[in-house]
Amino acid sequence: MKPIGSEAVRIAAFALVSAALPTAIRGAPNAYRSGSINDGSHLDAVAIIDAYGADPGIAHDAVHTWWMRWRLDREHGNHDNHVIWSGPAPLIGDPSYTVQSLVAMDRWLAAIETDTSDTPLPQKVASHKPADIHDQCSDGAGTVVLDDICPGIPVYGTPRTVAGDVDTADTMKCHLKPLNRSDDYGPLGLLTFTDDQWAQLQAAYPDGVCDYSQPAVGRQQTVTWLTYQDANGAVLYGGMPLPPAPVGVAPGWVSEGFYTPLPEPGRGLLLAAGIGLLLALARRRGGFPE
Repeated sequence: MKPIGSEAVRIAAFALVSAALPTAIRGAPNAYRSGSINDGSHLDAVAIIDAYGADPGIAHDAVHTWWMRWRLDREHGNHDNHVIWSGPAPLIGDPSYTVQSLVAMDRWLAAIETDTSDTPLPQKVASHKPADIHDQCSDGAGTVVLDDICPGIPVYGTPRTVAGDVDTADTMKCHLKPLNRSDDYGPLGLLTFTDDQWAQLQAAYPDGVCDYSQPAVGRQQTVTWLTYQDANGAVLYGGMPLPPAPVGVAPGWVSEGFYTPLPEPGRGLLLAAGIGLLLALARRRGGFPE
């Protein structure tokens, strides 16, 4: 097929059909049920501190932080267990967050641990969140400058959301609808496609494109916890064993050539750092004397 036109047109055409690929049909229900697609339906029982910063829109998109918040809002009507720590440092917000968030999480979980009542865990997580653990903005050097998310951090969407997918972006397989030239294809407008380009699209996608106004195909509630045992505890096996690897095919990352053991001095330093961190946390919680 000849190029459809500008880069924007090609990206939009990809977005219209990328979630419609037939290979996703059989796997979609299992992906939702198993939690492989994290819809947030059970995460209200988990304390979350998400450290994030600006991103140029390459791989670690800042929008992933918001996907989780929006999914929690959709599933539970709130995000009381979700805290965003933001800052100017790319991707991580603030280098200090690495340790600060660990200490804050330890305090949060320690508070929950003291509650032995029958209160549902999601309520415990929300009610025992320390008052000083909330959305915040730092200067990138460890100092909080705003008790809210930093303004101005760009949050980019995806080709699918530009094409009409919901903001929560957890559509693995969409329902299809016929191409309709009178449809609003977002920022491309109604007059973007020439007659020749439109004919190419019709020939390339005869089954249609995504209809994001409908729920995702195979969408169902995540089940926790899935079991792979019968009533007697015996493991259930399914599927078919993989055939032997073709002769002459290298084992890739599992081959010895990729194994690089940590030098002995490095192991000692890593172990010492881990022990030091655990002792520091224990002292904060009163587990060890100073």
